[in-house]
Amino acid sequence: MDEDLNKIMEVINISYFLKIVKLVIIILNFSYLLGIMWVVKCKFMEDVIYDADYRYEEDAQLHPDAFEVYYGLYNKTVYDSIIVYTYFAFTSLSTVGFGDYCPRSDFERAIGAFMLLFGVALFSYIMGNFIDILNIYKTF
Repeated sequence: MDEDLNKIMEVINISYFLKIVKLVIIILNFSYLLGIMWVVKCKFMEDVIYDADYRYEEDAQLHPDAFEVYYGLYNKTVYDSIIVYTYFAFTSLSTVGFGDYCPRSDFERAIGAFMLLFGVALFSYIMGNFIDILNIYKTF
């Protein structure tokens, strides 16, 4: 009987651990998604609004307040840029905003404000689920 009870507790512990991992994966996926959306926004502004190509120095100097130009992301590899964009999205979603990367233009600030509002809602949902998991776990 004790062995069966111990195995049941193992299964319960594993299920709670997997629920917490699921919440972490949700946060990382939303950060990556918003980071990619920020890339699309930057490329849209570069191509459509400014009609520029930041790989050329003279185009980059014409728009010094653009996110890519200000932080020098147009010179980095795609992999390095995606990491920076995802980091920016994560710090914005979590409403921490360390200040090392922040929106530069008014259009970027407007989008950043929506990211902050969405981040509050997302983290409230995540923390609510996490607290529920802890409360249920404490009852065992």
